[in-house]
Amino acid sequence: MEVLRLKELLKEKCVSGKELAEKVNVTPASISNISKAIVSQNPTYFYK
Repeated sequence: MEVLRLKELLKEKCVSGKELAEKVNVTPASISNISKAIVSQNPTYFYK
């Protein structure tokens, strides 16, 4: 299982969590939870 490096990648690409959330149509809180490895079992949790 790979380790999620979302925070590192966002910083490397100069993209904010809010910008990514808008691009992938999820809430900024969802991106924050993913980057902190707090992930719900239900994928519908992430959608706006």
